[in-house]
Amino acid sequence: MTLKIKTYYRCLLIFTFAFSIPLNANEVERPLNNVGELSIEIDGELEESAWLNAFEFVQFKVTQPLSLETPPNDTEVKITSDKAGLYIAFINHQTKNESVSSHSLKDAEISTDFNQVIIDFDAQGVRAYGFKVSRTGAMQDSVWTDENRESIDWDATWQAAVEIEEDEDIWISEIFIPWSIAIMTSGEQDSRTVKLYFSRQHQGKSLTFSYPAISPSQKSFISHFTPLELTFQPGSALDFFPYIAVNRDLEYSQTETRAGVDIFWKPTSSQQLNMTLNPDFGQVESDELVVNFSAIETFNSEKRPFFRENHDLFDLQGPETLRLVHTPRIGSVASADSDSETAADIAGAARYTLISDWFDFGFLSVFEDDNKNYLGSDYLASRLLFKDDELRLGLLHTQTDKPNINKKSNVTTLDFQLEPIDEISISGQYIESQVEQFSILASNSIKTKDAGWWITTEWEPSDAFSHELTWLDYGKNLDLNDFGFVSRVNRKQLDYQGSYQWTDLNFGLIGESLRDIEWAWEFQSKNNEQQHALPNTWELDFELTFDSTRALELQYEQREAGIDDLITRGFNPVYFPRARKASIAFHSAKNSVFTFELEYASGKDYLEGNLQEIEFTPIFRLGESSDLSLELEWVKNDSWVIWDEENVLEEFERDELSLALNFNSVIGDKHEIRVKLEGVILEAVAKREFEADSLGQLVLSNEAPDSFSLSEFAAQVRYRYALSDRSELFIVYSRGGEYERERLGFDRSSILNKAINQDEVENLILKLRLHF
Repeated sequence: MTLKIKTYYRCLLIFTFAFSIPLNANEVERPLNNVGELSIEIDGELEESAWLNAFEFVQFKVTQPLSLETPPNDTEVKITSDKAGLYIAFINHQTKNESVSSHSLKDAEISTDFNQVIIDFDAQGVRAYGFKVSRTGAMQDSVWTDENRESIDWDATWQAAVEIEEDEDIWISEIFIPWSIAIMTSGEQDSRTVKLYFSRQHQGKSLTFSYPAISPSQKSFISHFTPLELTFQPGSALDFFPYIAVNRDLEYSQTETRAGVDIFWKPTSSQQLNMTLNPDFGQVESDELVVNFSAIETFNSEKRPFFRENHDLFDLQGPETLRLVHTPRIGSVASADSDSETAADIAGAARYTLISDWFDFGFLSVFEDDNKNYLGSDYLASRLLFKDDELRLGLLHTQTDKPNINKKSNVTTLDFQLEPIDEISISGQYIESQVEQFSILASNSIKTKDAGWWITTEWEPSDAFSHELTWLDYGKNLDLNDFGFVSRVNRKQLDYQGSYQWTDLNFGLIGESLRDIEWAWEFQSKNNEQQHALPNTWELDFELTFDSTRALELQYEQREAGIDDLITRGFNPVYFPRARKASIAFHSAKNSVFTFELEYASGKDYLEGNLQEIEFTPIFRLGESSDLSLELEWVKNDSWVIWDEENVLEEFERDELSLALNFNSVIGDKHEIRVKLEGVILEAVAKREFEADSLGQLVLSNEAPDSFSLSEFAAQVRYRYALSDRSELFIVYSRGGEYERERLGFDRSSILNKAINQDEVENLILKLRLHF
């Protein structure tokens, strides 16, 4: 029986188990247009009598910076509940014109004043759910794990409204969060103790006010929320998200229609079953343009709703970009063994999650479809997490079958997180991989097994000081990249990071009062399994923030002389001399319709060539509804060394210019327009060619490399229409191309125009996603 057939049986087993669970008659989600026994209308008015008996929180403190001072503006929070859910109101006192208001696209970062409530429904410190509402009514939700790590991939159904009383210098946000919104332990039927955190972002003063007086920058964040007992009733929920997408390839005059459905079912408050057929591949989103000549794979984030929703139990991360379950590996978004043109689509997937008082359990199974060019792969992940007040201990197992390349892999991970006292946290993972590669011509196979581990100790002796020490060893043959992601293995590393923040300042600098200074530092010592001395690195960073919210940042980083064992892709390692870079950055005041960030860096790199970098990012706010931003990055390097073949390396003078233009507009409550243009122009003037010998030295060759120029261009125009809270229509036009020439001679605009005129990819997409 093949693994693919087994995967179908796994899905059937999950569905059979889940549908056999009896539903409590009371566990029915209350419709949002009839939000409960308190008869509170979510309109921002706070006129209902139920608010008179609500719990109140008023003792907010400044927590960004972490000065714990009394805020310059008062904030009041009221909270009450019934069997339908929680009702929360923020009353924000604020002088008129202290901030510039701007709308935000759905699920984009909010760049204006906002209120936030984060709720740990289980009061265990394992996970919490965040809800933000901006002054202009934008909403964003997120999931918090590992004490202080936020992911905005979660998308839920809740309500919020904002009322601005300009004559009284007050703005109010009112929020309703149904109990059925998240998975939580079953608990009592009539009441529940949750833990809460409230915060207010004052954009004009660049300050955060919070209750309790804690900050997400602290190592122990979720564990220190304030407890509150509320009226509660468990709820169930069933959400269907069918979609249809029509993709018109304008270059080849071809049309492809794709349809599928995502189903999210909570049979009880502590369980959730997600399933999908032909999942949406996120065509309406676009990755950043990256020109990558290094041996390190480019990291791509997940765009598909099914894999973004309720994924926190499987979201195991570690140092140096480590991800044990990296879902962009699945399907045609990103594949380690084939490009996106030949990889298969996903036929279906299922995920089951159970949350209890002392353990969590999860199961994920995905199977790709076969086509004439590609045999689809199968992916399986199972997760078990034990929870205690001071210790969390987990087990993750992933299994991948790739018949297209005759490869099977199994990865098993033990993870833990220990908090013996409030000031200290210890976490780590032990990872073991087993890979079996079958020969196409012979009946035998090659089996590879290796292990890796890491352990991190975090210590916060005070609110101002922070220390983090990480020790890791990723084995030479550790293989995670069939289902996971790590930038590189074959490495032993010791990493120390620290920071200190001064907030009690009363002196001026360059004519402005200095508000706070943050000093951060980092040191890395590393080598590989062959005992090559990889370059040690260290970094210093000072950031000075003024009362006007202007900021000045100074940074110095240095890479000591050492061996680069990746640049030749497995051939001889190469010794490089010391490299260094110093930079200065200025951030303009935030309370303005025009803001910008400007950074200049200078140093030495590769074969001690001069390095210069300039980054400039201006943002123009065109009223409350629109903004226009530009991103410009220029890199000039006199010694840029890249790999050619085997042990051959080539040195160039590199001149690279990256440009990006982003226009965002929110029209009313229904319409969003986003325009995104990106271009990269690279000119490389040939200097020398080398061959790396067995001792790591570069030997000058008699051959001369060829100069070259290249450019890439990508454009996307996206229109989104919100039919309801979670139903939406997208119309997207995208275009992209690249151009490469093995000689110079054109100016920058001509090189970019070559890429624009290539139009290798030109699509018009119509996508409708509904919620039932």
